[in-house]
Amino acid sequence: MIASASNFQIISGLILWFLISFAFIKLFQKTINKTFKTFNTENRIQIPLFLLLTASLIIPLRGGLQEIPVNQSNVYFSKKMFANHAAINFIWNFSNTVTHKTSNINIYKQFDEKVTVNIINKTKNQLLKSDRDSILNIKKPNVILIIWESLTAKVVGALNGEPTVTENLNRLSKEGIWFTNFYGNGDRTDKGIPAILSGYYPQPIKKIMRMPNKSRSLPMLPKEMSALGYNTSFYYGGDLNFGNLNTYLRIAEIDKIVDGSEFDKKDWNSKWGAFDNVFLERFGNDLVKKQEKPFFAIALTSTSHEPFELNDTYKFGKKIKMIYLEALMLTQINTLVNL
Repeated sequence: MIASASNFQIISGLILWFLISFAFIKLFQKTINKTFKTFNTENRIQIPLFLLLTASLIIPLRGGLQEIPVNQSNVYFSKKMFANHAAINFIWNFSNTVTHKTSNINIYKQFDEKVTVNIINKTKNQLLKSDRDSILNIKKPNVILIIWESLTAKVVGALNGEPTVTENLNRLSKEGIWFTNFYGNGDRTDKGIPAILSGYYPQPIKKIMRMPNKSRSLPMLPKEMSALGYNTSFYYGGDLNFGNLNTYLRIAEIDKIVDGSEFDKKDWNSKWGAFDNVFLERFGNDLVKKQEKPFFAIALTSTSHEPFELNDTYKFGKKIKMIYLEALMLTQINTLVNL
């Protein structure tokens, strides 16, 4: 940085730094220091007061009282990574990198390299075989990807779960291609999204979506769809700063991003964002509008995440409200089925 700066910039910057430091030192001495001298050290009432004031410093440290603390996602705003990197507080980012070092030790390694290579070579040819016959009637159909929060096979009738809960999904399983040997990737949303959109197998402890320096090297399905001539969009009813999601989506160069800021607070539950019936209605209304190009639209739901709050009655009762949530979700997705 110094090598690319002129002598004038270096000298004037140093002078300005000294002047600002001097001004703030004098201000501190006249206000804060003077106030401290007036305190009566024998007054024990001041002890809990200082403890309370010290504890309150947690609020600016986390960036406010919102659900999700500040992270790199808060300043990412553009599809151009140079602009996003310029917006980051480099001192904070440097400190974050230093304090979150990654280990080069693979604690999950079970076989030596020769054994691993032999196993891979035996199965490689089988994995590469695929049927290239197309099931599509048109060359570039619109693609809707719904990432359904916390859906479990235990409530899906078509997977031998509860027979009357996911009625629409049971019907769709007979009309399309139904994958019955597919498992959820990861135990958290911020692990599952890179698995779905980047084909990145989630790690047990670390979350690559929270590490922009690594996640920007991942392949991105939205980028691939853009290269094929698709308009890409991502809809989520909550705060995109959760788990650095906003950063990840900006890296994916998604054309249109809709988040919880576009919904009224009265339509939010207490924690995660807009209720799914409100959120999916907006999603469906946007998709039925005339499009210049085929679209690849992604929706991430949230109502079926704990604490499972609804803006409706609990059909199956609150003791098993998770089951009803899944039914509610399918009812709302009806608008998409009819597109």
